Amino acid sequence: MRQFKEEEDLMVQLKPEFQNDLFSNLLKRFDRNILSQKLGKSESILYHYKNNRVNAIPYLILKRAANLLELNEDEMQASILRWFSAKENLKQVFKQGSFFRRKQLQENLSIKFGAYSLLKSKDNLFLDTSEWLNKNSWIEKLNSQKGFARDAKLSKVSEGNIEIKYKVYSRTKQKLDDYTVYLPKTIELNSDFCYFLGLLYGDGLSGARVGIINKDIQLITEASKLMRKYFQNNRIKAQISIYKNNPRINLDVLIKWLNLLADKTNVYKNANAKGNYVFNIFITHNILKRIINDLLDNLEGLFSKLNFQQKGSLLAGFFDAEGNVNKLDRNLRFSQKIKNKVETIKNLLKKEGYHIRYDGSSIIIAFREEYKMDLELFKKQILPFLKHSEKTQEAKELIEGFLVRECYKPILKIILKSPNISSTDIAKKINKVKCCGKLLALYDAGFVKRDRTQVDESFKYAITDKGLEYLGEK
Repeated sequence: MRQFKEEEDLMVQLKPEFQNDLFSNLLKRFDRNILSQKLGKSESILYHYKNNRVNAIPYLILKRAANLLELNEDEMQASILRWFSAKENLKQVFKQGSFFRRKQLQENLSIKFGAYSLLKSKDNLFLDTSEWLNKNSWIEKLNSQKGFARDAKLSKVSEGNIEIKYKVYSRTKQKLDDYTVYLPKTIELNSDFCYFLGLLYGDGLSGARVGIINKDIQLITEASKLMRKYFQNNRIKAQISIYKNNPRINLDVLIKWLNLLADKTNVYKNANAKGNYVFNIFITHNILKRIINDLLDNLEGLFSKLNFQQKGSLLAGFFDAEGNVNKLDRNLRFSQKIKNKVETIKNLLKKEGYHIRYDGSSIIIAFREEYKMDLELFKKQILPFLKHSEKTQEAKELIEGFLVRECYKPILKIILKSPNISSTDIAKKINKVKCCGKLLALYDAGFVKRDRTQVDESFKYAITDKGLEYLGEK
């Protein structure tokens, strides 16, 4: 017999003919009231067992029944088709039921006219959200869903917004809660909104949340500004997840800052996760999420309708979320591992004339010397729309040929303290096998000078006046 922690939790499925014979014989031999007491089950369920209306019974009931009829252990064991945990089975039943309810809800709230199909063009592409609501009968669909939302109403309000009110039953409060969300009457796909779409494509949140998850304070601030601008009156929420009890993290300062960006801030602690902290900022808005998801699901088609600047701003949003400047290899990278997103971003970049290579985790441009014109195209199209200050600065420096990074300063300090030190000894001091790329960047910037007496020996390095100025030593 399989081993379970609790025998009381153990269920068995019997061969139908055995189960029928077992309970038929029991009901013939014993008065049903007495049998009910001996087995600890109601009289009615005994007949369900006999007629195989119940296809699994508690193992303890089987043991009691077998003892009453004096069945041998081998006969009883041979009749068992399956063993399982009642608790785990109940979880699976609930999980399956939840899955079917979600699936039914998705089908009932399906979108016949997606946002992409309803886009119109004036000065910029735009979506009339009232048309989206009307064509998809969204309010009527909401009211038709039992247990989801009730008494949904739509009314136009000032400043070009649509106000939608509805009630949702709260199990914890055991009453209906009132909710109000606002939808902009028109969503214009200008450069700022295209940047926001790129940001969401890279760092967007799941479910009905419209917003991003990121560690960068500047990007979280920018996302808050864009949500305030485009989704006025909606309640913005912020979360900070703290991973470590790091004394250098001033939680009070971070919360105070988030409170300036959001209407509500929550703090979550997760001591087992990696890193120090991460921020979420979002609004919960199912309608907006449907609209944005449809635009992102049709991103290649949408991209083809945008002008040069709008395409650049969308790519800038994605780069701010997922990009990085690799000064060591002198290229730019768009980090991504999700297969369909990789293919989409590759296609968008190719259409704009970028030369790309994918290494399994990043889409790389300007990866060869003959493709350095990619940097000039990036400078013209994407760089003007970047908002991440560190990435903007490093991208500018890479394009201009300044390949030194802040993290190279410890190498300069080593050279300052040990004039004419070899590259091999420098690498040992920073616990690396070699550091030729970093030293070359410092040399090209004029921060160090180098020399060697033989072709086959390592260069020896000394700091220059320019290097001293960079360190603040002069």
